[in-house]
Amino acid sequence: MSENGNTRSFRRTAAAVLAALVLAACHKDEIAVAPFERGEITTDQISMGPGPGYAYQVWYSLERHEATATNHITDWDIAFESDPEGRGIYLNEARAMYAWHSPFETLENAADTAGFGTGKRVEAAARFFEDPAILPPAAGAPEVYLLDLGFSDTGQALGLCWLEVTDRDDTGISFRSRLFGESQISTHRAERDPARMLVRFSLRDDRVPETAPPDGEWDIVFTKYTFSFEDPPLDYLVSGVLLNPAGVRAAEVSDRNFGDVSAENAEAAGLDRRKDVIGYDWKTFSFDSNRFTVDSDRHFVVRGIGGLYFKLRFTDFYDDSGASGAPAFEFAVI
Repeated sequence: MSENGNTRSFRRTAAAVLAALVLAACHKDEIAVAPFERGEITTDQISMGPGPGYAYQVWYSLERHEATATNHITDWDIAFESDPEGRGIYLNEARAMYAWHSPFETLENAADTAGFGTGKRVEAAARFFEDPAILPPAAGAPEVYLLDLGFSDTGQALGLCWLEVTDRDDTGISFRSRLFGESQISTHRAERDPARMLVRFSLRDDRVPETAPPDGEWDIVFTKYTFSFEDPPLDYLVSGVLLNPAGVRAAEVSDRNFGDVSAENAEAAGLDRRKDVIGYDWKTFSFDSNRFTVDSDRHFVVRGIGGLYFKLRFTDFYDDSGASGAPAFEFAVI
């Protein structure tokens, strides 16, 4: 039986209304392109610099098939939320930095480190959303923190620095800093950036350096980061992959062959926003061979910042010269 004109018109109208309702029910960061089979396998390889230093952070766009920015791990120290309602201050996870909420009320009278050893807090990627290393109060008197600036790529300790946030407004954050053991106080200002969830700042250079690209231009970052082991308790620098916290989601789907990872199981994979879902342990280190071995049977589904779904796996951690810190990987749109 054929459809008449009234029936076709009604169905078109109903479909349009249903689509509008579905879109209205989605939060901004939840809108994704529905997955479907459409991608050829892309292979690529990047370099974080040779180990064990891994001096670079490489920001990568799966949609563009390219690294969109690279920076040295010493280019920035702390990051502020661009959202005026956000209060978290995040440490550079590539340097094993720590922060301590000191008992001092002003930068001028901050003096000793008694309590730092037991009260210091690390920036752990797995706790990024729930538990930043520094969370100043929404209102009230400024608080003073002592930062351990961590280590350079060569293992050099970068020292201690006092930090005091003095003001927050709709356009930016004002704060002061003083190197431990010195008297000179530096005044800083970081402007909020609507194109970036986090504004990264260099205390040494008193500026917002060129690091991560705008949020819409990257999905994952290859970097060292701090992982908190539980048994025994240990904060340890590892090298791996972190997600863009502005909206990227991922899940492991290693229960099937890479060729079988498809659109049908993308949404059923339990996509997670935790930054270290992909993490570091797609490779293991052998003390016998003194080399990393990549497990290419570890497969991941990634919902990128643009809403596309990808399957991803790693195939190597060494470049052609044998230097480590050069992850090779395969991915495809699904």
